[in-house]
Amino acid sequence: MQLGSPSAVPASAGVALLKRRPALAADLALAGGLSWGAAKAMKVMVARERPALLLTEVLIHGREQGGSGFPSGHAAVAAALATVAGDHLPAPARCPTVALIAAVALARVYIGAHMPVDVVGGGALGFTIGTAVMARHSPRD
Repeated sequence: MQLGSPSAVPASAGVALLKRRPALAADLALAGGLSWGAAKAMKVMVARERPALLLTEVLIHGREQGGSGFPSGHAAVAAALATVAGDHLPAPARCPTVALIAAVALARVYIGAHMPVDVVGGGALGFTIGTAVMARHSPRD
């Protein structure tokens, strides 16, 4: 789950800097930061409860999460970072990167922090922001 946490943003940007990829580091920081912030803003607008308050007999693994559930900020960050990084990875490494997004999303549902729609919404948000950040580098028609 830590691949979608807010600390994953500076960590991934730091790795890119160590690899002497400053443009990638900036894109990772921008996409990850925007995704976390956008997820937090959407949580205020949607204001939907977490699974334990919506359903009976939800098994919580670890600490119960507070605040709104939709969208998952962890899924948003993981998707944004993977979208940006994926453009810089060799083709064989892209599928495992997508699998990591799924792992973060499934882990958030498993621990009882989110409903499936929360992680799908977060993933879509992160993918959209990551794509927008990468589009800044695309040549215009």
